[in-house]
Amino acid sequence: MAPLGADTDSGLVAALVQLCDGAVTAAHLDRTPDSALTARATAELLLTARLPGNR
Repeated sequence: MAPLGADTDSGLVAALVQLCDGAVTAAHLDRTPDSALTARATAELLLTARLPGNR
């Protein structure tokens, strides 16, 4: 998580915002739901990794 900067709350928020921005852009360009599904799975991984028992 540290290389992503997502080891802090503000870093996690920044990573999630960038992830969403990228997914929206990819969906617009590709016109498929794949980017949204990938973004959701990635967000779940980021959030799960930040749970107290997983740090």
